[in-house]
Amino acid sequence: MIEIKYISSNGKEHNLIGDKMRVKSGNYHKYSWGKDVQKNRIGERLLNFTKDSVSYGITLIFRGDLEERKEKLDNLRDDFEYDVLNQTAGKFIFGKYYISGFVTESETKVSSIQNNWTEDNIEIYCPYPFWIKETEYHFKTASITSTGNKQYPYKYPYRYANGMKDAYVINEHIAPVHFKLRIYGSCANPFVVIGGHTYRVQTILETGEYLKIDSMSETVIKTKIDGTKVNVFHYRSEDCFKKILPGKQTINWPGQFDFDLILFEERSEPKWRTNSK
Repeated sequence: MIEIKYISSNGKEHNLIGDKMRVKSGNYHKYSWGKDVQKNRIGERLLNFTKDSVSYGITLIFRGDLEERKEKLDNLRDDFEYDVLNQTAGKFIFGKYYISGFVTESETKVSSIQNNWTEDNIEIYCPYPFWIKETEYHFKTASITSTGNKQYPYKYPYRYANGMKDAYVINEHIAPVHFKLRIYGSCANPFVVIGGHTYRVQTILETGEYLKIDSMSETVIKTKIDGTKVNVFHYRSEDCFKKILPGKQTINWPGQFDFDLILFEERSEPKWRTNSK
């Protein structure tokens, strides 16, 4: 069964295909691209494709006795409102994909199926109109594992005279993807080479400190042992925000520190075959 959930920005989770509350109707599989064009005397010249925010209309149905339904509605309302009032988007999950958004409209009424059930029509507003699947890799000095769809366990020796270690990741998407790279101290001037691009930051990490490179937000932040965050944006290499290309991408690094890599596959709609790769 496909997992359909809502997770509020405060961390509270609601199963939308449970026995007492489930999605009755709605459609996550819709999208559109806008067109930025220049009008010509005959026809148009395409300049670019654009993408606006997206909204989804979903109908939830609640079963159980009246007090039980009221409690579920109150809990759901509190979390919907928490997201809006704090302007922190919740996550709507469909299979292995999620989209971030807010419930901006709601109307509750007696169910058209049975009069002892309750229906709730909600509108989900998603400012960033992409469904995302995360694939996470963990690299250590002696092994590499991937969590998500696949496992890529290895052990690999030092293969080069300069001490570089190598492995690989797989971007299964049809396009380059954003990523987050987290490097753990202790190390000096750490770098990782991914698909021929060097992600380097000229900084020193002590034991217990870590560095995070976020390609989507274009930030490079060092977190110190006491939790203090230091902006080291200006100490990055030129390739530091290059997206990860499709296919198998070789990883090289000195092997003197651990690091995590998260790939973010972005789609206009979630895959229909959510259990496939």
